[in-house]
Amino acid sequence: MRYQVAEAYSRVTLKLNHNEENHEELLRLMKVAILKQNEALQYKSNSVQVMEAIETATNYDKPLIKKEWGRVKRGEPAFLFARIGAISLIAVLFLAVICLITFGVFK
Repeated sequence: MRYQVAEAYSRVTLKLNHNEENHEELLRLMKVAILKQNEALQYKSNSVQVMEAIETATNYDKPLIKKEWGRVKRGEPAFLFARIGAISLIAVLFLAVICLITFGVFK
């Protein structure tokens, strides 16, 4: 079980942005859950506190995932800027070709 927890923690850690406060808070909540699990295993106590810690991290994560999914669907700012620039450039080039054809340059 410890291996599975460590693997899940590593996967989540790799996917989070450590420069954002709410991502760091999620990591902190996950660490608390892991510590509670280790204490429960060490002292052979019940897992009520472990489950509460896991639920706390999960409940904190839901709005975070929703926000990040919105960001993914919208696109990163640099990508949006590049996409708008490329579309604008294509539109200007298309209009230039139309003007050149219309005014007799290609006749």
